Amino acid sequence: MINRVCLILLLFTGIFYGQDFWDDYYSRIEFTDYVTGERLLDHYHYNSIENAIIPYLVNRNRDASILDVGSGAGHWIKFSQDLLVKPEITVIDISSVCIEKLKTKFGKNIDYIKADFGDSLILGKYGLVFVIGILHHITGDNEFQQALKNIYNSLNDGGLCFIATEFSSRQFKSSEFLYKKYRTLDEWKDRLNKANLHIVNIVINQNDKLRKTPNSVLIVRKMK
Repeated sequence: MINRVCLILLLFTGIFYGQDFWDDYYSRIEFTDYVTGERLLDHYHYNSIENAIIPYLVNRNRDASILDVGSGAGHWIKFSQDLLVKPEITVIDISSVCIEKLKTKFGKNIDYIKADFGDSLILGKYGLVFVIGILHHITGDNEFQQALKNIYNSLNDGGLCFIATEFSSRQFKSSEFLYKKYRTLDEWKDRLNKANLHIVNIVINQNDKLRKTPNSVLIVRKMK
């Protein structure tokens, strides 16, 4: 496709909780964009990530082919639609309930795929890849590395990937499983290097007074 920026939004909501967990979760929430109560913190968090990403989009062609993995309520779909001209969007999520609600919210002009981003996936080549708030849900090291491999395989030459995370060693466990695993910056550097992904920049929101650990955005590309 000529003169078209291709974009993947990899915004996955959590692999190792399993489909049943996320189907139940999404069956109980409304897919709206309102800002009330606890949602204020969500929007504050989203805005800090958007502000880190937007400068890298300024000189890009505004047309885009988008793959949104783990879209949740679709925040990043709308973000892309607002910034890009007639984006072609494909959504991947582990939850069939999520997929059906996104169809109702965004309509038939989006392609929807039910898939697990920790699996080996065959995807196209894209100019921009978004992985926002995803990878701390992938607690298994092998699956985590596979997710990075999926990113590498999805980037075209010169493409960029944005990964939103926090750098820490915090882990969260239930009585049944480990459901969140954050990684230190050194761990990220090692894992990205093994996946042949080069760090272009790291944006850390040091002014974020509402989080104990600053939210960070990694900008990466394929190694030359």
